[in-house]
Amino acid sequence: MPTEPSHWRKVSRILSQAEIPGPIRTQASLQAQIIENFIRGRGPRTDKEMERDKIVDLWLNTVFAHGGVAGRNKRSDFEAAADKYGQGRFEFEFRMCVKLAGEMFRALSKNAAKPALDVFKDQLSLQPSFRIGAAFGTKRKEVTKHGELIIRQASSEHFSEETFEERFHRILRRRHFQSFAFLLPRFDLTPVDILKAVVIATSFVAFIEKLGGSLEVTEGEGADGGIHEKLPDGFSGFMTIEDDSRPCGRILISRQGKIFRTTPRAIIVLDRALVRFKEELLAD
Repeated sequence: MPTEPSHWRKVSRILSQAEIPGPIRTQASLQAQIIENFIRGRGPRTDKEMERDKIVDLWLNTVFAHGGVAGRNKRSDFEAAADKYGQGRFEFEFRMCVKLAGEMFRALSKNAAKPALDVFKDQLSLQPSFRIGAAFGTKRKEVTKHGELIIRQASSEHFSEETFEERFHRILRRRHFQSFAFLLPRFDLTPVDILKAVVIATSFVAFIEKLGGSLEVTEGEGADGGIHEKLPDGFSGFMTIEDDSRPCGRILISRQGKIFRTTPRAIIVLDRALVRFKEELLAD
């Protein structure tokens, strides 16, 4: 809420003060401007009368909080917008607003707020009176430091009707699994068959072998690690592998379709992605 100390505008104003080191001030101002431009804009599924911050206000104040009887935001305003744009389009716009704005808030925290806390701690011996992080955890199922098992499950009244195949393809569309989305169509296998390989494989090389393909890791030097050398039948396509949004190598597909080649740096990233893919597929 705008009046709370943790509101992003208040945080960015504090971090933009002259007493704050220059690089932190610069990052705070930059991230604040990015957020401001985003929430003042409109999504592709609405019009200029429905800016993103208004969409979020309507959802939070008349649906999530079950209010909207009086005040600036009324339930009737929400229902009128849902009727105008369509319930599905309007809800999708809201969810995308929250997702993208949340990523921007995380960038503000990572690039400005946390570095400022480090400065306060190192130079002024000041520390927050609370632990920095999600107060109630971030997982649907986790064991606390006191040994208590917490399962965060939605009401059974609104249980998910998503099939495993739908879940598989939804998770596969996530940005950090784009290399999997690029490779897996080369194999004529069902999601269940792929899951078996995911569960059994202990490395990305083993994963490809379980699917019926083969993966060669080069030993060459340089950015591409000699990946283009000695491909007798050429290649039909390639994909750049990224580590934290930075290119770290490539993976090539031979003309035979199920023979792949990648670099030492890239295989480390692909091994981590396989572990994460397994965790998210099998998460409760």
